[in-house]
Amino acid sequence: MMFLKRDGLKHQIAIIFVLIGVVALGACSQNPLYQSLTEQEMGVQQAADAATALIIFDNQLDQQASYIVDATGRVHIKFTEQVSFVDYNRVVEQMRSDANIRSVYAEQSGSEVCPLNQ
Repeated sequence: MMFLKRDGLKHQIAIIFVLIGVVALGACSQNPLYQSLTEQEMGVQQAADAATALIIFDNQLDQQASYIVDATGRVHIKFTEQVSFVDYNRVVEQMRSDANIRSVYAEQSGSEVCPLNQ
């Protein structure tokens, strides 16, 4: 009799973990970060990403900058402290003049230096 109760408890615990997993997965699917991109959004994102990478590499800042490009072509870029103000401004202006990049949010050492360009 005691054996059956223990197995029943294990079964109930397993069901609870499965239900928690289902709820967690449902929450992830509602998060926009986990939604699939359309082909058009992927194209926009890839074009902006390629343009950003090219500008960074052309200016030899690939070791001093990191960035994220969203599905709309907006770029959020962070520069290290070692990047001069002149280089920072030049790169941001090049990015903002590129037709594949919708807007740029740039920061250095946690501070926004160049405001968002819409």
